[in-house]
Amino acid sequence: MPLTLHPAGTLPLAFSPSHLAPLAGGACVLGGGSGRFGDLRKRRAQLMVVAEGRARITWDAPGWVRAVGFADAEHGVAAVDEPAEDGVRSALCLVTTDGGQSWRPGGPAPPGAAALVATDKEAWLLAPSGLFRRPAGGQWAPTGPPGPRNTARDHLMRLGEGVALSTPEGLFACLEDGRWVSLALGGDQVVAASGAWLVTRRSGALTLGFLRRQPASTPVRWLAPLAVDALPIALDQVPGQLRLACLPLEEESLGRGIWVYETRDNAHFERHLVHVPPEPGWLGMLGGRLAALRLDRTLLVEAVG
Repeated sequence: MPLTLHPAGTLPLAFSPSHLAPLAGGACVLGGGSGRFGDLRKRRAQLMVVAEGRARITWDAPGWVRAVGFADAEHGVAAVDEPAEDGVRSALCLVTTDGGQSWRPGGPAPPGAAALVATDKEAWLLAPSGLFRRPAGGQWAPTGPPGPRNTARDHLMRLGEGVALSTPEGLFACLEDGRWVSLALGGDQVVAASGAWLVTRRSGALTLGFLRRQPASTPVRWLAPLAVDALPIALDQVPGQLRLACLPLEEESLGRGIWVYETRDNAHFERHLVHVPPEPGWLGMLGGRLAALRLDRTLLVEAVG
């Protein structure tokens, strides 16, 4: 079955997107900004909603949007780095409860956010200074497994009803009571996760598996290795469908776009090439929906059918 996308609107030329979240009804929230790079005082942090053929900026302030995360089609959070005052970096947390149509300040946030994950109860943020958790209506507080954090190597992801942190030392999952447990994966590093599904890498090879519901000597049931010569950037799972978005590594596909591998009802994977720039922030998948941004600033969303 082909992956069908159709134009949903055109972005202003001055807007540089870094995060894209497709929502219900063909709408999409984008985070990024405009202005000169290198000096936050001359840049604008902007959040934008594209719906019904038009783009509308719903937040605009000095700074830059570092990360955006949605728990569902209505509830989301964003982290915005603000211009430094007296050489001290600061950041602001923004909260939306109407699908990005409006945002309200949610208090200070750790600066330099590299990843942001939201669930229906809390939000999690990975920054150079560590891993932080924010309960709904609360403030950010440090959390996480022992050891220093490195945003270049660590991956924060939603896993089941909670979150997990993948590091070169292994996969750490946070339990409902706040305790962190280590899941033995035999040296594999998790590079993408959604629901109970995992994609891991070992010696360059990718493998798909899912977490067992009941504790076992092996916490993950592994399926066959994926015949994918690509770099995973996102995994999305809804009942009856699993999607894996990857940056191509094979020479003949470099620069052509982003591969989306899709399987339905546990059948074999079909591969679709989405002709958009090979930038992770220019393609988003959430709740079975997909959106991507073309080089000509046209936003494409999946056809409803």
